Amino acid sequence: CRAVPDISVNGKLSSVHLFIDNSQYKLIRGVLAHNFGEQLEEFQSQLMSHLKDPKTQSVLSGMPTKGLSVCLQLEGVRVELLLARDMSNGADSCLAEFDFQRTVLQFESQSDGTKDIDLVSHEIVISDTRFRAEPVNVRPNVFTDILKPSANHKDRTALQLELRSSYHWAD
Repeated sequence: CRAVPDISVNGKLSSVHLFIDNSQYKLIRGVLAHNFGEQLEEFQSQLMSHLKDPKTQSVLSGMPTKGLSVCLQLEGVRVELLLARDMSNGADSCLAEFDFQRTVLQFESQSDGTKDIDLVSHEIVISDTRFRAEPVNVRPNVFTDILKPSANHKDRTALQLELRSSYHWAD
């Protein structure tokens, strides 16, 4: 059993403002679900695949190994989800806005095809921006803040939001 992943990426993103429309969202989701961390024959060692070393082959050892581990700290990262991009007049139809102030995004893939995606947030603001251009008195939704830190968020260790997704991609 190996305790260290084959590839490990750690990073920190800060002061980033992203705009993602529906087609880009589908592309990102597809890459995460089907391609990211996928075992490719081109990257597997010829020698190890023939020897079937129990330290590297989960089939013989019975325990899956970590293939890819990505850990990103998000501080001051803003993501705007757009319904559609209008390139002719530069006006975007915005659906929601995510402000990641103190958040960690982690992705791990195992040799058995299992993939784990974790989003752990200490400070995040999620806003409904569909009616931002409308006057306040005619908006159908008066609650624009979907999620925000509490007024007294002095405890820097308290979690505000934790999302975990784990799935097995069958061959």
